[in-house]
Amino acid sequence: MRSYEASHSWIKFSHSEVSRDPSIWLLLGKCTSICEHIAGVSLPPAVGRELHEMYLAKGIHGTTAIEGNTLSEEDVRAMLAGRLDVPRSREYLKRETKNILTACNLITKRQGLAEPYPFTPETIKLFNRHVLDGLDLPGEVPPGKVRRHSVGVARFRGAPWKDCEYLLAKLCDWLSGPLFRSNDEELRIPMAILRAVIAHVYIAWIHPFGDGNGRTARLAEFMILLGSGVPSPVGHLLSNHYNLTRSKYIQQLVIAT
Repeated sequence: MRSYEASHSWIKFSHSEVSRDPSIWLLLGKCTSICEHIAGVSLPPAVGRELHEMYLAKGIHGTTAIEGNTLSEEDVRAMLAGRLDVPRSREYLKRETKNILTACNLITKRQGLAEPYPFTPETIKLFNRHVLDGLDLPGEVPPGKVRRHSVGVARFRGAPWKDCEYLLAKLCDWLSGPLFRSNDEELRIPMAILRAVIAHVYIAWIHPFGDGNGRTARLAEFMILLGSGVPSPVGHLLSNHYNLTRSKYIQQLVIAT
């Protein structure tokens, strides 16, 4: 018996309760319809670029603001345009934000290639390395390395550190397995949404890194959604929504345990 089975008994790698709930599938069907409608809209190139930049800024701002970054959405838009100037005391906020931009751009670029990022522990570690790159961190928090100490956020404690490598590998094997794969084209987007949300929640539960777990989880979510063909504005909207409903978002993560 592993330590997490006693301390984090809710980490079961099972979605049976979700798969049996018809209301979940109705919502997934609604989300799929919205995604397909957005993807099918024909836009002039300039309008398409503007929408992409707008929702990229919303997603980047959302995922960093949840963690306490005080740059505004307008600041992020200025950063995208290369004209954000901040005092030295706020340079770290700009660096945190640029790190997410770098990761989002890499994910988007790889999705256009023949070999997008696989959902593996190495990919998740890579995202964490980008999230924490160049930030002032304690010595026990190396970017992209699974932690070797206990961590907690508010009332929540991460899984025992000795189990983190095992849990990360098991999560990736589970979400890459047959339960989440289907040859039915109609199930491609709903299964990707389900897979993305579960990946987000499980990374938050495991908390495999010394810092940046939330941002890493949301990048993994974005990668899975984009890989399913979901339009990039839709992929970025979730982080924006989590920020707009921050207290409920954190509450639901705690309740889920």
